[in-house]
Amino acid sequence: MVRGTMELQKASLACLVLVLAVLPALKVSTQQPQGPTYGAIVVRGDIYADWTLAMAFSMKERVPVLTLYKEVNEEEVIGVLTSLSEARRSVLIVGDSMAVPRGFEIILKSMRIDVDRVGGATRADTSLQMIIRGFWADSRELVVVDGQKRELYIPALSLSSTYLAPIIYSTEGRLPENFFKVLENYMPNLETVYVLDDSLIEEEVAELINKGYVIKELNITTVEAPKKSSLQQALLWLRERALGMIVGLFTGTILSYLIISGRKRSPTDLLMSFLTRDERTLVEIIRKNKEVKQEDLPELTGFSRPKVSRMVNELVSRGILEKEVFGKTYVLRIRNLFKEET
Repeated sequence: MVRGTMELQKASLACLVLVLAVLPALKVSTQQPQGPTYGAIVVRGDIYADWTLAMAFSMKERVPVLTLYKEVNEEEVIGVLTSLSEARRSVLIVGDSMAVPRGFEIILKSMRIDVDRVGGATRADTSLQMIIRGFWADSRELVVVDGQKRELYIPALSLSSTYLAPIIYSTEGRLPENFFKVLENYMPNLETVYVLDDSLIEEEVAELINKGYVIKELNITTVEAPKKSSLQQALLWLRERALGMIVGLFTGTILSYLIISGRKRSPTDLLMSFLTRDERTLVEIIRKNKEVKQEDLPELTGFSRPKVSRMVNELVSRGILEKEVFGKTYVLRIRNLFKEET
């Protein structure tokens, strides 16, 4: 166990060194961040459609991205988020509840971290939601890419970084539903749309032109160096950062292996580590007994009735406990999201 901990510490240190080495190469934008300011962005590390959207917004706002792997590194991610300052104690989750579980979100809220989530039924819906939330209101460019072609995610991300432009996923060559209405309401300054590698059918391209947008269709997979300066800039950005991305993925794989091989904690154990001592006492009693009448808690905990009432109301409001009317009192239980698996 000690050896595993030392290996994890060494891997973490190596990861930090890599980050410090890559940072000087990153282009610092002169544009001031717009919209809400988050302390961090959380996204599933193995859902690259969501990851690409999160990274695009991250590079625009200069907000760190934490990649979550379900039932693997939740504890480590939550541990990192405990360091958020009061001024930026908010987190943006990119992805629906199937990607980033509600239980993870509730744990963050129990730590008094404000949580905002963007996630649609499809990857195209999620990309559109990023615009609807007002994150890209001042952008003059937009990148359209086929959401099913993973090989286009990095080229799309490079263009997004170059022009501080949002990414929209198309589906079978078509734009998301209500796309043009969203542009009219949430991107009034849009001028240019970059379409990567036949990501749109001709009818959709014609409609964009009819709306007055400048269309630039780019073939990222071409072998010859393109003559368009905009694409040259994008490819230069990609070349400069390719090594850092590859090393980062390799390091992340090592860290994930060390985490998986280490001791795992249940969701309830993880939650308990972020409660106050008195809250832990109360929750632990309910945990052991499965359910407890609220009127019995003063005797079981040694706390006064007013204190128990305040604590119960607080834990219920934070989504940790649930209560059900039982005669003249309540029956208290830990929410299903935190119950132990049997």
